[in-house]
Amino acid sequence: SVSPDARQRSTMEVTAAGVRPLSLVFDDGSDSSAKDVRVAFDWANGRVSGNAKEKSFDFEVPKGTQDSVSVQAAMIFDLLAGREPDSYWILNGSKLQLYRYWPEGRATVVTPYGQYDTVVWASQRDGSKRVNRVWHAPSLGFVPVQAIQYNKGRPDVQLKLVALELGPVTAGN
Repeated sequence: SVSPDARQRSTMEVTAAGVRPLSLVFDDGSDSSAKDVRVAFDWANGRVSGNAKEKSFDFEVPKGTQDSVSVQAAMIFDLLAGREPDSYWILNGSKLQLYRYWPEGRATVVTPYGQYDTVVWASQRDGSKRVNRVWHAPSLGFVPVQAIQYNKGRPDVQLKLVALELGPVTAGN
C-alpha cells in the first residue's frame, strides 16, 4: 500500500518535438529513504543519474526515454498529435524498461466527474504478467478518466477521475 503522505513530482519539458523528462522525485512519505527516488536527466549528454532505494546510478538513455510520470504526458501528447505509439522506454527507479503499447478500441466510462466516450490503450513491460489499461477521453484532450492494472488477468489497482483542475503552465527558458 502507498502512504497518503507519499509524493511524486516530475518536471518535464513539452515542446512541439514532444515530452522530455528533466527530473523526478519520489518520497514514500516515511522517515526512511529506503524507497525514495531522485532522478535527473542530462539530455545534452544522453544520460540519466540519481539515487533509487539508496543506490546511486548513472547511465546512458535513448532519446525519447520517459520517467514513470512523464510517460503519461507523452501518451497524451502523442494522441493529441494523431500518433499511435507502439512503445516507450521508461525509467522505473534505476531500471530502464521497454513498455509496449497497443489500442484496444473504444468504451464509455462513468466517473464521479462525468461520463465519457474514451479510447482504450493497454501497455505491458517486456516479460511482465501485469497489463495496464487506460481509458483516454478525447473530449478532455485525451486526459485519462480511468486506469486499471491487471495482474495475471485480475484487476489489481484501479483509478477513476474524480476531479480535473487545469492549472497554469510554466514556461522554461
